[in-house]
Amino acid sequence: MDYSSIILEKKNGIPLYMQLAEQLRSMILSGRLNVREKLATERVLSQVLSISRNTVSLAYQELEVQGLIYSRQGNGTYVADLEVRLPRDERRQQLITYITQAIDHAAEVGYTLEEFTSIVTGHIRERQWLFRNVHVVFIECNREQTEFFAHEIELGSGVTVEPLLLQEFEFRQEKAMNAITRAELVITTFYHLNEVKAIIQDPSKEILGIALEPLLDTIVRIARLPKEHRIGLITLSEEFAEGVRKSINDSGIPGLTLISIQAPTEEQFRELIAPYKVLIVSPGRKAQVEALSRGSNKEIIEFIYRPDQGSINLLKNALLRVRSTRIGQSRSP
Repeated sequence: MDYSSIILEKKNGIPLYMQLAEQLRSMILSGRLNVREKLATERVLSQVLSISRNTVSLAYQELEVQGLIYSRQGNGTYVADLEVRLPRDERRQQLITYITQAIDHAAEVGYTLEEFTSIVTGHIRERQWLFRNVHVVFIECNREQTEFFAHEIELGSGVTVEPLLLQEFEFRQEKAMNAITRAELVITTFYHLNEVKAIIQDPSKEILGIALEPLLDTIVRIARLPKEHRIGLITLSEEFAEGVRKSINDSGIPGLTLISIQAPTEEQFRELIAPYKVLIVSPGRKAQVEALSRGSNKEIIEFIYRPDQGSINLLKNALLRVRSTRIGQSRSP
């Protein structure tokens, strides 16, 4: 693909990554970039456009959030299928078209509308029964991320996600091993994938590695902070704090100093956060920190990781496999 048509204005006040994302979006929706076409790597595109790799990375992240592209770990970034890109109203209309075709076909082979409705309703009930209570375990090294993933990531009706700390799993605690036994799908991050596989050692158990990335808005807010700021970093675990530091460094944001803050009492906590104008907090702690710092006019940024679009696609496909297996088993004599 020729990217020479992309023109970025460095003095118009619009961040370069936003300009790049918008122009790539236009190329995708117009068909100049084809479905499943592989995009240039961040390194190549940054060289072609004479911009930083971080700018390209942020643009790609924005397009993934919009569902226009997806990443395959170690294999590149691709344009998403048309159905994934369709706005909700268009997808609804497409579904109505399929339903209308099914009704017409049923009429052609002699079914009344009432009979068709009865068959469809019965089939939906059968699928709902088969799809109920899909049990998923998510394993990570820090409590913040496991709890956030379990409670906030929407994987569809009937899917239960049980959070499990890597430490519990490593020491084979009874709770952890029972959770693995019940699980139809085990999810962890790519960073811990080999470690988890080595402990489970069960070829019948599907173990899926996903990539977690910080929300683009979070990185943008942090990138806009004055570089001389010393920032308070409030987390439940040092593992999460280290992950935040690494994500900020990997995003190419220079000059920020993050100071971890932990305190046993609310009064001590208020004293420790007093010198900081900006506080970065782990998922679920923002409301608590806002209450403790009320009236101090501090900027509080919740640092949230979510699966990238490629990982979301992998998760959905894995759940479809689980449910397809159930359907196959239900039809076996």
